[in-house]
Amino acid sequence: QAAADGIKRANHHSRLSGIQHVAQLLSGHQTAAATILAASMGDVRLATLVSQTGVSSSARQLIERQLDTWQSQTWEGEAYANHIDPDCLLIYQLLAGQLQQVIPRLDLDWRRALGLHFWYHQPTTASISDLLDSYSDSVSSDRDGVPQPKPLYQEAAGVQQPRSSTAANAVDFQLLRLAAGDLLGTQPAVGLAELLRPAGVTPDPLDHSFAWQLLSVLQAVDAVALEDDNGCSPTQVFQLHMSLISEIEALGHMSHWAVYVALHMPGHPSQEWSHLRESVVRELLLRHAPEWAPDASKRGFLLHKLHIPPAWLDQSLAQWSRYCRDDSGELQHLMEAGLWVEAHQLLCIHLAPQLFLASHTQEGRIPSEQQQQLEAELQQLISRLTSHAERISAQAGSRLQPDAELNAVSWSQGVGLYATFFELRDAFRHARGDESGQQQRMHDYLQFAQQLQHVAPIWRAGSGSTLRQVVLSELSAQVTKWLLKDASPVAQQQPQDIALTGFGTSSSMLNIQLATNWLAQCAG
Repeated sequence: QAAADGIKRANHHSRLSGIQHVAQLLSGHQTAAATILAASMGDVRLATLVSQTGVSSSARQLIERQLDTWQSQTWEGEAYANHIDPDCLLIYQLLAGQLQQVIPRLDLDWRRALGLHFWYHQPTTASISDLLDSYSDSVSSDRDGVPQPKPLYQEAAGVQQPRSSTAANAVDFQLLRLAAGDLLGTQPAVGLAELLRPAGVTPDPLDHSFAWQLLSVLQAVDAVALEDDNGCSPTQVFQLHMSLISEIEALGHMSHWAVYVALHMPGHPSQEWSHLRESVVRELLLRHAPEWAPDASKRGFLLHKLHIPPAWLDQSLAQWSRYCRDDSGELQHLMEAGLWVEAHQLLCIHLAPQLFLASHTQEGRIPSEQQQQLEAELQQLISRLTSHAERISAQAGSRLQPDAELNAVSWSQGVGLYATFFELRDAFRHARGDESGQQQRMHDYLQFAQQLQHVAPIWRAGSGSTLRQVVLSELSAQVTKWLLKDASPVAQQQPQDIALTGFGTSSSMLNIQLATNWLAQCAG
């Protein structure tokens, strides 16, 4: 098809004689049209020779012998060949496969020049490798007029490419070399680099889109294998993917397509590359979270077209929310991603103290309805984490927050304290003078007080400890009030002479110790 297009352009832009037109038709291997044209011109002998082109090698050998005779025999001191019409002699030379004289005169592109080697120079049994070797030899011989396999954009612009081993070759020529088995050969990395070179397709050295699509197709048909030995270097393949990803990112607002490219990174058995695809996808999701998060169409594309795990999206949004100092948003996304330990840590460090104090200590500033809403929000978060309490406690011991705010705490040392507080408060409110369960309630109050005493040093660690200490004071005050109000009048009059230890001068902690000492005396 390329040869036919070249012939049409040549006929359109120039005035050719009949014999020149025959030569142009033969340069595209249009033997039927050339035979008809030669016969219509009255040159039956030429038409007969043209019609036998490609039938057998004997016809070409006979024409070659005839040319040798014309060159060796003379008439009037000159070789017979000098008395023959040059255009007619050119056709005989073409049919004989003597391309070194033909190609420069026909002004061909490299595709038709390559075709001449296949149609007229090589035997019919020649392989693609033999054909490419023949053409490459003619190009490397530095003969004037033998076109190099220039990329299409250079041909269209009329760029004169210097004859160099490093000059860019057209990608279709490299594909022929790949089909012939000559491209990868003993140095597959070098051959693959030539095939995927952007200069073979586009003048833009940073445009890797075509090369990436070409590699995807070649891998799909097993034409290119990603191997360690006698295969293509995985580094080259991954570099091509990353180059296209960078190109897409530079365009802007197309991060979902960058993820699409990253998902096509091939798997590789070596440990060095095994997790690279997932790492790149996660990094892209995190880096471009502000772009795709508010766009429903992009989120749908990631989830339903690319089948990205929803947890990956939520983890990215959780990290982005943390960057934006949106604790509530971070907590929601951590829970959606199933990161219960991290969610518990965040709730324990930041959100729970804020919500608890806002709903219990700011009665004069916040309307009661708003207090109830804040407490309901806190209890809802606690309820959602409660079903994962065992997992949180099991994984908390060896984990540390990235910012080292507070060592990961177990459920009972963290949000579990709030859950216990609300349970005890509800029990106290429902008792209302009921002495039947007083002993059990006193035991629960004492146990909760011991929990507060145990967790106090832990809650003082790290940043944000002030809020947590205020929460401890509030919890201490509440449990003290319950102890004193729920105890019998007689028991409240008993002396309290047990030494106070462990809580310093904090008044709320002293209250807990007083109540604890009284319970100890009662138990004694």
